[in-house]
Amino acid sequence: MSSLQSVDSLLSLFSCASANSLSGVSTEQREALRLYASDLEALHDTVCEFRKLKEVSYFYLETCHRIEVYLYGATQEEFFKILEATPLKRSVKSLQIFQDQAAVEHLFKVTSSLESQVLGETEISGQMKLAIQKAKENNHILGTHYFYFDAALKVNKKIRKQTKLGEGEQSVALSALRSLEEFYEDYRRKTFLVIGAGTMALRSLSYLKKLGVEKIIWANRSSQKILNHPYVLNAEVQPLPFEMIYKKITEVDVVLSAVRTQQPIVEFHKFKEAMKSASVKSESLKVFLDLGMPRNVEEEIHLYGNAYVLGLDAFENRVQKVEEKKLASLRLAEEIIELSVHELKKDLEMNTRAQEISKLIQLLNHIDEVLDTSLTVDFSEKIGYNRQAFRILKHSLIECFKRSESLEVEKIMGSLQGLKDELALFQRDQSRNKKLKLHEHYRSLQEISVHFH
Repeated sequence: MSSLQSVDSLLSLFSCASANSLSGVSTEQREALRLYASDLEALHDTVCEFRKLKEVSYFYLETCHRIEVYLYGATQEEFFKILEATPLKRSVKSLQIFQDQAAVEHLFKVTSSLESQVLGETEISGQMKLAIQKAKENNHILGTHYFYFDAALKVNKKIRKQTKLGEGEQSVALSALRSLEEFYEDYRRKTFLVIGAGTMALRSLSYLKKLGVEKIIWANRSSQKILNHPYVLNAEVQPLPFEMIYKKITEVDVVLSAVRTQQPIVEFHKFKEAMKSASVKSESLKVFLDLGMPRNVEEEIHLYGNAYVLGLDAFENRVQKVEEKKLASLRLAEEIIELSVHELKKDLEMNTRAQEISKLIQLLNHIDEVLDTSLTVDFSEKIGYNRQAFRILKHSLIECFKRSESLEVEKIMGSLQGLKDELALFQRDQSRNKKLKLHEHYRSLQEISVHFH
């Protein structure tokens, strides 16, 4: 076994089961796969059974877009046995299974938002950090294994610092709202009318709330669909009957429409009549953000006074330019992850070798102590043992150990273990035959030191 193979054997203990939206797992499917308190308890109990024999760490990640279980310390066969204790067993075919180095790379990519719906978003890194911290606090991640998960958090920081992955608009909806900066000094103080209740409209409402806009009116052709929405129930937005939209358009500053329809939602002649009939005449600026496909707002409206109509093309072009910049950042981020996995392997190798050296020193100290207390002066002289000479031998073996490949390390450790075992026998039986065998083992150790040195 080479040094690199020993590191790969450590990585082979890393596994992840993932159900995520990017791989086509629907919201309903993810809902069925999520782990509730009783499921998490069953998972923990199962891991604890394995911990009677070995160190096993795990943590559970649940976000809007993914359900994932990470496991370290178990073989692939054991990993699937542990999954049997969770709802994930119901739909193994829906899961993405990552193992060995691929699982480490997946962990790094998820933490750094390379596997997110919106490339470069920062929410997932915070969710991952909390999940890892919680798992560590609850002893789900053992101290000796935290090294791997902490590496993922460090990779995320490196990617944030060295790339522009998180810069710029992250969606068409957000780009549309940002475009208002060209028309208003502070658009957040303006009154908005949002029309529609589909994904784009809901995303726009979410952004409006996050941006701090307080005056939001919401209309939809099916009013029941919005009346039961938390935004309305919590009085965060004001619902409006759909038939009242033209009257309300005369009063608001911004109209954002995102409806799937074959006919325009806002027609020029109806808008013109509504403006003429308005009880309060206003020449203030009015901006229409048309996020519908086909278009929701008739383009002629921009001919009326201070009305402006911005369509999807303008917003998508802005997003496309940002995405092009992100693609360059994505390539750099992937290079950072590749390099980080290589660095992790080197760190693992150094950590493993440090543990091996610690075991070597303990073994050498034990042998030195037994030799010093068990051998007569004559026999010590015969085999060439004295404490000063053994310290030189010990130093030589440790230096050899640091530089040697795994096969040589195994030979050194095997020779030392053989000498230790022979000493244990010698302490019980100091016959001539046992002395000869002890002498052979000690001479073999000296020869190994000379050879590798």
